[in-house]
Amino acid sequence: MSTLPADYAAALTSAALYPIPAAGYLRFGGADRSDFLNRQTTNDLRLLAPGRSLTTVLTTPVARIQDVLILVAESDQTLAALTLPGRAAATFAHLRSKIFFMDKVTVHNISAEFVQFDLIGPQAGAMLAALGIAPPAEVGDEAPATLGNRPGRALRLHEGALRLLIAA
Repeated sequence: MSTLPADYAAALTSAALYPIPAAGYLRFGGADRSDFLNRQTTNDLRLLAPGRSLTTVLTTPVARIQDVLILVAESDQTLAALTLPGRAAATFAHLRSKIFFMDKVTVHNISAEFVQFDLIGPQAGAMLAALGIAPPAEVGDEAPATLGNRPGRALRLHEGALRLLIAA
């Protein structure tokens, strides 16, 4: 009979904190940012609203997956896209190459400005609350978060999984 590693067991029974290596964070601005991302990805960005996140997929013209993005309406002027670990530079370059001269959209790779953690397990919300951050209630919800004096946000990815983004 084998035993589970402690971190894995914690994720199954209580909560585990996972620092995301090479986490990606892209910021989009400009009047056409939503239309641009809607043309480049698979989900309907009209479903994205303040206080909500939306998962979408970036594909090639022949439907090969390039990245899975979590989109967040940061403000009424900007959208954020969280990339898969290690994909920020490639996704940034790809999306930047798709901007036409008439598009009113900017994209910036600000990955170095944030650290990202996943909190996984049935007690993930309690772990976040112990840090003084109210966990988002529903899947897809996001909420402002502060850790120490550093601002950020918390996202509920799915039941038992939260993402914490904190300014570096």
